[in-house]
Amino acid sequence: VPVVLYRPGEWKRELISDANEGVQHGIFIADWDKRKRDSILTASFSGIHLYQLQKNGKWTRAELSKGDPAAWPKSGSSDIALGYLKGRRYLAAIEPWHGNQVVIYDQRNQRSVIDDSLVDGHTIATADLAKHFATLGRSGHRARLGDEDRLTVPYGVAIAAGGIALIIEFAKL
Repeated sequence: VPVVLYRPGEWKRELISDANEGVQHGIFIADWDKRKRDSILTASFSGIHLYQLQKNGKWTRAELSKGDPAAWPKSGSSDIALGYLKGRRYLAAIEPWHGNQVVIYDQRNQRSVIDDSLVDGHTIATADLAKHFATLGRSGHRARLGDEDRLTVPYGVAIAAGGIALIIEFAKL
């Protein structure tokens, strides 16, 4: 599956890599290593990969995780997002493709399934909710979601699955 880019002005298709296999579903652009350069994170049947543009103009591809270890087609990752918790980088993923798992990878790429009850998980996003929603206050304050669901949300992961938004507590990581 090709990963390509288009440079503004030229709008000419440039191949970064065609090494990912199966469905290429998730992509996330971020300054991965604080080089003030964007890197590309991808989620596919092949897992989670990091693409970085080197000073010589060549792209490198590094496997961060194989994603869900089950046999194809229930393998790999569906979507990926980068977040920070107390200054430490983590990855949040939906696994496998349109899967049922919310997975967190710490800085050592240690995989932790924190929820496996999704149905057709599709999109994931990370946010420091206390920072962005000052009305929630500091750790320990509550937010109401839906009817009677209550979660402490100093940090969180938002997941879209079938039109349902879910926020998961991160305070204990």
